[in-house]
Amino acid sequence: MSGESSQLGSPVSRGNVGDRFERLDTKLDRRVFVSFFASVAIMLSGSRAALSRSPVSIQEFFDYNCSYSRESFSYFQENSNPFSKPIRLRQVNFLILGKDSVFTALGAIVAQWYGAFGLYHRRLMSSDYRHNQDSVISMTSKIGLSAETLVREVESGDAKSILAASIRKGRTHGIKGTPHFVVAGRHVSEFSVSAIDDTVKHAH
Repeated sequence: MSGESSQLGSPVSRGNVGDRFERLDTKLDRRVFVSFFASVAIMLSGSRAALSRSPVSIQEFFDYNCSYSRESFSYFQENSNPFSKPIRLRQVNFLILGKDSVFTALGAIVAQWYGAFGLYHRRLMSSDYRHNQDSVISMTSKIGLSAETLVREVESGDAKSILAASIRKGRTHGIKGTPHFVVAGRHVSEFSVSAIDDTVKHAH
């Protein structure tokens, strides 16, 4: 991808990483991307008047290897303001497709620590094949994260604890598949723009 740097910074401290947010792109069209662990929060902005209102909170539970999750990601990339109200979208890992998805999700956490989450997330979500450990290692080596570092960090208790918390969060919502949207506390169990927007319209 043009403009991508292969030089990554030092890993962030994990002592209080739960309080840290890393801005990946200040502006991309009218979108702002902010990463948090294995999640990515996307503010889809409308007019300035619309932004003066509090955005509707949406959580999307996704799997990197789920084609429907990738379809959702692609849609949000291409449509900067698809709903009736401004929203804040946070994607949260929820694994449904086995051990390959576990490694991709853990890799996302490691990429966050090394300042490469934006590149990692976009590359995986924009691909059209199922990722496994080998393909993830190959991809991360191209964005400056070595195989040795990735594997070592993936095996760390820190990464696994963070991912386990994401999975527990999905289970508390009773989620069975991906993508699954929680819109201001209400559930939409498929990627349907009209269904999500109907829920957004009635959110307070």
